[in-house]
Amino acid sequence: MSRFDSDQSGVPQELPPQGESPVEQMPVEEPRRAASLTLRSDDVRESRAASMEAANKSLADALRITYRLIQAVMLALVVLFVFSGFQQVNQSESGIRVEFGKIKAERLDPGFQFSLPYPLGEIVKVETGNRAIEIDDKFWPEMRAEERRRPLDQMETKGSLEPGRDGSLLTGDSNIAHAQWGIVYRRSDPADFIRNVYTDHEIPLIKGAIQRAAVQVAASVTIDEMLKPSAPAQDGQARRENTVETRVREIAQRAIDEVGAGIEIIQVSLRLATPPLAIRRDFNQVQIAQANAARARDQALGERSRRLNEVAGSAAQPLLDLIDAYEAAVERGDTTRQQALFALIQEVLEGRRNGASVELEGKTYEQVRVSGEVAIAISSAQQYRASTVQQAQRQSDTFRVKREQYRANPAVFITGEWAGAMNAFLARSGVQQFLFPDGESIEILLSPDPEIERERERARYRRDVESNPRLQQLPR
Repeated sequence: MSRFDSDQSGVPQELPPQGESPVEQMPVEEPRRAASLTLRSDDVRESRAASMEAANKSLADALRITYRLIQAVMLALVVLFVFSGFQQVNQSESGIRVEFGKIKAERLDPGFQFSLPYPLGEIVKVETGNRAIEIDDKFWPEMRAEERRRPLDQMETKGSLEPGRDGSLLTGDSNIAHAQWGIVYRRSDPADFIRNVYTDHEIPLIKGAIQRAAVQVAASVTIDEMLKPSAPAQDGQARRENTVETRVREIAQRAIDEVGAGIEIIQVSLRLATPPLAIRRDFNQVQIAQANAARARDQALGERSRRLNEVAGSAAQPLLDLIDAYEAAVERGDTTRQQALFALIQEVLEGRRNGASVELEGKTYEQVRVSGEVAIAISSAQQYRASTVQQAQRQSDTFRVKREQYRANPAVFITGEWAGAMNAFLARSGVQQFLFPDGESIEILLSPDPEIERERERARYRRDVESNPRLQQLPR
């Protein structure tokens, strides 16, 4: 079997047999073809050199322009970088200047403010206006959001509440209440806010504080206090919070201040409060009955105060307390105390304490002044006593005078008294005189005069009316 190999031209060549020298068998090289390379002349070389010089100059000019543009762009970037430190702080914001991660200035005024450009520094802007959030699901039965915003009368009632799913509050008198809250707050200290509060944690922090305070306050009040509405805002006046809202705001504010959140709770409003919806109607009936009872009680107390004021004026309550104390002293058998209280009661009734103060068992009544029916009765009694004394004095004086006259001449005194008595008797309206001839027997049949009887009845009726005030109020 013959072997073949190929030379540089790729033509296969037969290899020499084994044992023979390859040099001896090397073929003779054939003559090469004529050369085809022709060198260029000098003018072509010069033309090419000139072209390269023009290209190098154009490249240098392009690089120089590019460098200038890069310098201008870098300068513009430096200027923009410097001026990026100027930032606008709006009217409802508060600015905080931060340099190298540290606060350098707080509460920057609205307007343009400068700080080192970011990331060396920045102006952190914090919104300081009022913000409002609501808690309408944590203490409310499980229902859709649109259902929670319906009026109470249109909400679907549930037979029972499921713990862990239906929210509620437990009051101090062991009742269950549902509530929806509204909160208005602001970031009062922007520096503390950015130091201690993540923006994503702001609303959960406030809601958590309000919910904790609501549970605490509800456990210390009755269901009536919990459901008591706040006073509505009047013209030119702020809305007046009730006790529950005020306490919830104070407790929540203390909790927020403890973490240094820089947040101020401006207002907490109990937007809606109700007993469990299933018993709301029955509860309302009880509330209405209690309100009617309270109104009747207030009316009775008002009537009592009015009547006491009509009877004794500002001395009514001191007199009542003095009489109660006097009766207590009588029950104890304390004679000394009885006498002292009786003397004090007499002083008040007679007006000797008018305008002064009265002290009783550590309590002081200022500007005591007796008036009204008591004053009229006391004055009438005093006048009656004075007139009775004066009348008795006059009768005593008259008796002494008549006694002296009788002693001087008894016959004349008796005749005069008899004549006076007869004149008084004959002057009465019911007495009529008849003249009869002497020595004759006459029979007289007398009957009451109807006109005189009617006049007597009228006079008696007038006396009865004047002596009894109740009869004066009867229709005539």
